[in-house]
Amino acid sequence: MDAGWQQVARLVLALGGVAALVLGRRLRERLARRLFLGLGLLGAFAYANFGTLHGGRFLHVWDAFHYYVGAKYFPELGYQRLYVCTAQADLEAGVPGVVTRPMRDLATNQRIRVYEAPGGAEACKAHFAPERWAAFTHDVAFFREQVDLAKWGHIQVDHGYNATPAWTWVGHRLANLAPASRWQLTLWALLDPLLLLGAALCLARVFGAEVAALFLLVLGTWFPGSFLWVGGALLRMDWLFLSVLGGCLLRRSHPVLAGVAVALAAASRLFPVLLFAGPLLAMLARGRRDAASVRFLGSGALTLVAVTLLLTASAAGRQTFQGFVRNTAKHADTPLTNHMGLRTLLSFRIGESAAALKESGASNSWRGFKEQRRANARQARPLHWALVAGAVLALFAAFRRREVEPWESLSLCWLFVPLLLELTSYYFVFVVALAPLAARNRTCGFLLLGLCAGSQLLATTGLPEDLLYVAQSAWLLAFVAFALSQARKDETSADAPREVVAGGVAA
Repeated sequence: MDAGWQQVARLVLALGGVAALVLGRRLRERLARRLFLGLGLLGAFAYANFGTLHGGRFLHVWDAFHYYVGAKYFPELGYQRLYVCTAQADLEAGVPGVVTRPMRDLATNQRIRVYEAPGGAEACKAHFAPERWAAFTHDVAFFREQVDLAKWGHIQVDHGYNATPAWTWVGHRLANLAPASRWQLTLWALLDPLLLLGAALCLARVFGAEVAALFLLVLGTWFPGSFLWVGGALLRMDWLFLSVLGGCLLRRSHPVLAGVAVALAAASRLFPVLLFAGPLLAMLARGRRDAASVRFLGSGALTLVAVTLLLTASAAGRQTFQGFVRNTAKHADTPLTNHMGLRTLLSFRIGESAAALKESGASNSWRGFKEQRRANARQARPLHWALVAGAVLALFAAFRRREVEPWESLSLCWLFVPLLLELTSYYFVFVVALAPLAARNRTCGFLLLGLCAGSQLLATTGLPEDLLYVAQSAWLLAFVAFALSQARKDETSADAPREVVAGGVAA
């Protein structure tokens, strides 16, 4: 968790953004605009933990290990052998205590000891050519040397490598350029800050500097998407950049390129595919086709088909897809303490916290917690789908009530991510992509900054992780409900937009 002073600073930044918006409404527009732009820059600094990064280090070793080693040696490791092969490399290097060390069995997501691994740790070497095994042991040693042995052991009970086949295709080629080294990984990790900067510049160019400032301010003050999760990691923000780029291209009347961008985002992380539902739902609500939306949907569909065909052209590619489907199903059925979304909220019951259900001393101590969450989710499924259906009908009614441009209908579909999906908290950084909605309704700026301020307040409560993210889910869903109610309103004119701090956005 962030240091207390950082949480307070983020809370002040979010409330400062609200104050700047209020000031703009009271006609002190020039002062408010300058204040808001300055707060946006401070938001970017806040995202980097005010310069402290990961305890003074930029590279996120924990996450980088999974994505670098997982992608580089994917032909040998697949989705199931990362930890058992790492254990074998540690054994050969003489690391103490490996045999009895806990690890995650990635075939079942159960926690076991290394000596309980099916087939034994040494069996994984059969999947490697000798030169590849030598390279693998070198890279494992590099990551092991970056942390103490206690943390190295904790890394081995995470949930493995879970990237899509498309991301793996890119990551495999980048990782195999050279053996693991600090300079190589640092250069790779710098891609994400550049992508976030690129997203902000796109927003500034298309929607105005104030929307870019809002994007950065939300990025720096939204607790679930904080830098500690995937900041300094390897290409973890590609989907966010591509999604924002798609919205900007739609706003600038480039629907074909927008469809390609959003399709590539979906190929990288799957869930951005929901963005295609917005323009489609808007056309259904109006009862007529929109040329820009048709081109957007068509180019997106063709891109996804082309990517799939290219990745499955070989037998190895088809096996990768099959493995990914199985791994995703297994991962989706594994409740985690930092999950968020409507399912997380509906599967929670008072008195059934992780602390209450954890079986102390058991080799698989989290089993009771996970089984109870699954059972609760199954029981709540009818209510879950009823709430989703209600949200879809609300958005459909909003689209019937007023005309929306394709980029706006796309942006509104981000609201369905927490309704439909249960994801780990850092993927909820998607809320920054809602910033363009302030172009049509200035209340959205207040809502976003209020969401961020509330998330920081919740983070100061000292709640255990599972309860904290249940509370964050409830707060986010309250925001979603309010944002959907605002979808009917349009406080600016598409022909004469204004600055966000004065009630609109310069487009």
